[in-house]
Amino acid sequence: MAPVPPRPLRAALLGVVASLACSACTLSGGASAAPAPLVTVAAASASTPAPATSYAPTTPNWTPWKPTAAASDTNPVATPTMGMPVPSATPAGPVINVAPGVHRSVTRADAFSAGSWVQGGYQPVGSAQTIEALASSVGCNGTSDPLEFRFSQTSGTLVLGVAQAIDSASSTESLTWTVASDGRLTQTVAIAFREAAEITVPLAGVSVVDLTLSVPGPCSAGATGLVVKAVVNG
Repeated sequence: MAPVPPRPLRAALLGVVASLACSACTLSGGASAAPAPLVTVAAASASTPAPATSYAPTTPNWTPWKPTAAASDTNPVATPTMGMPVPSATPAGPVINVAPGVHRSVTRADAFSAGSWVQGGYQPVGSAQTIEALASSVGCNGTSDPLEFRFSQTSGTLVLGVAQAIDSASSTESLTWTVASDGRLTQTVAIAFREAAEITVPLAGVSVVDLTLSVPGPCSAGATGLVVKAVVNG
């Protein structure tokens, strides 16, 4: 079976055939009708679908992520310069500071290091009463731990009163008291059982004062030494 033309094409063909048929018709009276002009009909073409929109691949242009700057990045902490003042750190022990013209007694609590030294009530030889004193007992040929005081901005003197305790192990021993300022030996004082002494230590330009006592030979027993006075005169 022959294929059937599309409907618009069939209508156009039927129009042409009808025109040709009418060209053979004659009018009444024998006159022939003028042939009708041929109508040119463009053949309808099958509709062509519009091309689909196409997309060319592109390379994404991403902005790299950056973390938000922290306060420490935008406002960095200044690095201190050597020699600049900074907040004072708490020292391991007390540091004594006495202003000029001021007189201050010091105790074991003011010592930066006291070792075997103790504070309490003791009776010095020749005294009728017990007084508050710093004490250290030393054996024959022995030496006490240093009683160390540290100073800052103090330019006066440290006055130390020393004696022996009435209850010392021996009444025939001499005690030797040694003072060192900033590690340098400055004074040595020896006292017998019934004696006492006062030692004055200049503090101008001094940071550390160490006091030790010893029982040198020949000796038979130990002794107990007392610091009965310790005053800083600014």
